[in-house]
Amino acid sequence: MRRISRPAVLLPREKIDPYFSLVALLIRPSKRPDGELVFRDLSKNKAVLSTFGDAKISTARTEFRDSTILMDGAGDYITAPNSSAYPPGAGDFTVETIQYSTDAGASQRCFMDVRANSTSGTGFFLREDSNGFIFGKASSAIVSTASGRIANKIQHIAVSRTASVFYMHVDGALKASVTDAQQFLDQNMLISGFCNNVASPFTFLGNIGQYRYTVGIGRYGSADFTPPSYFPLR
Repeated sequence: MRRISRPAVLLPREKIDPYFSLVALLIRPSKRPDGELVFRDLSKNKAVLSTFGDAKISTARTEFRDSTILMDGAGDYITAPNSSAYPPGAGDFTVETIQYSTDAGASQRCFMDVRANSTSGTGFFLREDSNGFIFGKASSAIVSTASGRIANKIQHIAVSRTASVFYMHVDGALKASVTDAQQFLDQNMLISGFCNNVASPFTFLGNIGQYRYTVGIGRYGSADFTPPSYFPLR
């Protein structure tokens, strides 16, 4: 009996990130069983991450390429140890996330926070409010948008600085820009899903698909772009 060979199924190759060597933090859960409490930093820094609350990996959101980090808005967050790789100084950088917020209310939910505390210091934060998104330093906003936030929808949020100009994009559309050359020097732990040292920690409610923090390049400028559906691993 002659055997009929089946054609090989070719999986799509992942894109290559030309700036991968500058990535200081990359969190991208792979497809694992629900409830697995292991998160890895896939950047060159390989930071050891710690999980708090009941943040867990979930495969329930099939819209994402990979699994997601599920946070219930009640004290779930992930930390990385202090590192000199995090502060960009006065240089270029990009902080971005692919997320699915299920909070349709007015709560202020955090994505990233590198502040020593919420009122002083030289670290940054990125969070959402009832309608838009805010990036700032200490307790002050630097660049923000009063619109663009949509609950129960996958969104890509990015803040880049290039040559002292900040650009905030939501789903690839430029929402705001401002010139600001101040320095960011804090080396405190990077906090994902939680605002640091505040009375109301504003923990995230929903699914975080991926985080990427790049130091040394502003990936997105004044032009609109097609937002990435995932962040490459190399």
